Amino acid sequence: MAEIFDSSRNLPSPGTPGEASGIGGCPRTGRVGADGIGHGDPCPHPNPPPEYRQREHRCTRGFTLLESTVSLVIVGVMLTAAMTVAGQAARTRLAQQDAMRGEGLARQLLSEIDTKLYQQPNAITLLLGPDLLETRTTYNDVDDFNGWSESPPQYASGAAIPGFTGWTRAVKVEWVTTNGLLQQGSFSVSLLETGFKRITITVTSPSGKVTTMVELRGKYGPYDKTQAASNSYACWIGATLQIGSDPTTTAANGVALVNQVP
Repeated sequence: MAEIFDSSRNLPSPGTPGEASGIGGCPRTGRVGADGIGHGDPCPHPNPPPEYRQREHRCTRGFTLLESTVSLVIVGVMLTAAMTVAGQAARTRLAQQDAMRGEGLARQLLSEIDTKLYQQPNAITLLLGPDLLETRTTYNDVDDFNGWSESPPQYASGAAIPGFTGWTRAVKVEWVTTNGLLQQGSFSVSLLETGFKRITITVTSPSGKVTTMVELRGKYGPYDKTQAASNSYACWIGATLQIGSDPTTTAANGVALVNQVP
């Protein structure tokens, strides 16, 4: 039903252009908006009635509380996902850094052990481990390192390797025997001399990352060659590298030299 306004307000009567859409344009002038329902151009009358002002206000409103809440939820989910990815990337980078540094520490100690003889010279070994009153500076065979543990890691001289506070190195030496041709590459621990010793070095970082390195040492290897004459020669080379002043960027490594001395 068409709306009729009081003539005293100089409003259009039924059938005027302002009522053609069923909703109406400006009730004073009858002008219809650009979209045909009064939602386009504002009412040109200097004093539009409250009904028109209310319709115009509803058409130009901002975000509702529901829309704002949904937007906040979407932004929150995106931020959470981004922070999760960034945190995972940082943890992965730290684990990779610990693994690389742990491997360097293991190689450095293993290369030092390689410079020692397979067994105590002119003696029969019944128990693996250092002899009475032996220290690291006087170790002369590989099983002397059995049970060795240090924190922080040290050089053979006893000086701490810089940049590795909180790290731990441990050594285990044991006799092993092969399990036969059907199980190649596998070994069983023995309580008696077998001609093979398995050396296991375990390095643990402050974050708990564990790096393990294993070597099989034979009784008649190149390191056990008997010298025909007394000579002095280099048997081990070690290096420590640090980038900048941050101690966490320090890397240590070493290598045992096989010298074919006559």
